[in-house]
Amino acid sequence: MKQITSLHLSSSQLRVLVISTKPEGLSLDVCKSFALPSQPPDLNELELSKHIPKTSSTVVITLGGGLFHIQRVPLEVASESDRKAQINWEASQVLIDSIDHYAIDFHPAGRIAFWTAIRKEITQTYTEYFTDLGFDTVTFMPEPLALYALCKHKQTHNNQGAIWLGKEWGSFVAQTNNALTTAETVFLHNQPHNESRNVAQIKQWIQGDLSAERRRPVFDHVLLCGETEPITSLSKPISEFKAPNIVPFRISDHLLQPPTDAPIDPESPTFALALGAALSQVT
Repeated sequence: MKQITSLHLSSSQLRVLVISTKPEGLSLDVCKSFALPSQPPDLNELELSKHIPKTSSTVVITLGGGLFHIQRVPLEVASESDRKAQINWEASQVLIDSIDHYAIDFHPAGRIAFWTAIRKEITQTYTEYFTDLGFDTVTFMPEPLALYALCKHKQTHNNQGAIWLGKEWGSFVAQTNNALTTAETVFLHNQPHNESRNVAQIKQWIQGDLSAERRRPVFDHVLLCGETEPITSLSKPISEFKAPNIVPFRISDHLLQPPTDAPIDPESPTFALALGAALSQVT
């Protein structure tokens, strides 16, 4: 049995989810949420180690909007070393500081790639914390890639989209035949005063721009997940414009029956990205 600890660090909450791989399937062991007094949080103050099983050796940390940069670029070279050189050059043209201050990575998807940048002060701080706790592997993942991993785990349609709505940031991914084609994170304007602007952003994610050449392919399925407040306020306006089958996140679609004594409803869509990141570590 292998246990995977997954943390989702959003603007106001830290969500902790632990799953186990078993012969009969994946099970949920821990499902907790913490309010964050600061950003980035001090994990020692949260006494996080009390809630993580000692048998877990792998931790994956999903970072919310504002803690990473993600961008799509054409992939112009074939070899791994040349790809890294291209991505480093692309990042150096965009990032404010020298790329030496960032952990740079990329996700190839055919002739395109999605490169990501996370400040090293974040990766180093959390890597040291979990290494001291005895973890062997610490992985970092931006929200869109955790959302993609969630969709990829249960691929049921050729064209799929997925939306995460947070209190301050929203993410969108699209995939065709399991290949990532779009990955975006944007700032969601202050709720509820800018509801119409946020709905327009979501509509563009699902339907594309009005010009025919930029219109997205019709999605067979769009997964909707996020934090309670924006989900509640935006669900009705979303349902009023023409959209494909929008399906709410359910953890039971991916795991065995969750424990009945879980302190938080494990079916809550707020744990979607923590689950997606954890599933990316299942081999």
